[in-house]
Amino acid sequence: MEKHNTEKPFKCSVCSWFFQESYELESHMAMHAPTSVDKKRRCTICGTRTVNLDKHMKIHTVKRPFQCTFCNGNFVNQHQLKKHVAMHVESKFYECSVCKEKFLHSDYLKQHIKIHTNESRIDCNICNKSFLRDEELNSHMKSHTGERPYACEFCGKAFLSSYHLKRHMKSHTGEKEFLCSVCQKAFYRAEHVKRHMMTHTGEKPYGCAICPEAFIRSEHLKRHMMKHHSSLLGHECTICHEVFHQANDLDVHMQVHNATDLSK
Repeated sequence: MEKHNTEKPFKCSVCSWFFQESYELESHMAMHAPTSVDKKRRCTICGTRTVNLDKHMKIHTVKRPFQCTFCNGNFVNQHQLKKHVAMHVESKFYECSVCKEKFLHSDYLKQHIKIHTNESRIDCNICNKSFLRDEELNSHMKSHTGERPYACEFCGKAFLSSYHLKRHMKSHTGEKEFLCSVCQKAFYRAEHVKRHMMTHTGEKPYGCAICPEAFIRSEHLKRHMMKHHSSLLGHECTICHEVFHQANDLDVHMQVHNATDLSK
């Protein structure tokens, strides 16, 4: 008798692999049907192409009774509306009084504050970043070792965590579940919708500290700084990206990484 897998209840009918989530099985099945990419159907509302159009259409047909007073976007529940409104009103963000980092939810801020109070603080011995849990530190250490244990079965690209792999898989299935409430454009990730919303609100949160220029994306600001203000920039560590004002301070800092390499 075949043993029932309670932790991974979704079984592939072709190779008998088990999966924890139904969407993981759906993505896996594409491996057995190389032409499945040609079977994607296009949504007539937002243009998304997906193998499961019926599931995707629920994004458009579900009732959205909660309306944003800024852009008239509609949402399924108050929680979604609250997160959305935070993108319009800067004061709605929860700001850390120590380092000024901002969070969408008070719970995230409370978790972050523990770093400054040294509560359950665990330091990385390479770059001195602090973490609240062992699993967070273990995940972070992979950024130094180059370890990426979660590989995509379609294209071979590897990731630090299963979360990032699952997010990447949507690029193969064509599923774009995050919808702009203003223009109905669909995206793979929630953060992409948030960034896209700035094109409607005109918000440019990344301002240059030297000139009046401002940008939607941090990488655009960094590119601007390198192009126009490179002589004023500090010296950045290529391993952990800590920045130093003096070149000799960077040289001293690099000895930490060199000593770590020698001890391996």
